[in-house]
Amino acid sequence: MAGRLPCTGYYSHCTARMDEARKLAAKHYAESVKLPYLVKSGSKLIYKDHFTPGLSIGVPWWASKAINEELRHIGLTLTCDVNRYWTFDLSVNMECAREVLAPLCAPNTRLVDQDILARQLRQSYMRSSLWGQGRQLDLLG
Repeated sequence: MAGRLPCTGYYSHCTARMDEARKLAAKHYAESVKLPYLVKSGSKLIYKDHFTPGLSIGVPWWASKAINEELRHIGLTLTCDVNRYWTFDLSVNMECAREVLAPLCAPNTRLVDQDILARQLRQSYMRSSLWGQGRQLDLLG
């Protein structure tokens, strides 16, 4: 017995706590993987609030540079850096916003590779009526 510490039960206590933490993490992952990429405000993904003039969305705090650049390219403005709120200008209606942001509103996209989501967002924008409006203004200007 020389050199061995007496059994205090601490090891079994730690093992039980780690098992509990693993189960909690697995449960959290199972819930998170089903969510859309965008963060809800109340019960809505795309919403109108009293603080900004246009339609707004909430983006997770871990949003990649690719997602942020695509949102800027589409015409959204970062209106709250702390809460990661992005806002369309007043000319964009709910139908257009839903059309463009469909890849980010789809279920099971919360944990998808963000580079893939950024590409899907660009393709969605290029197929939307919002892209046609922007191109038309570019040609006239």
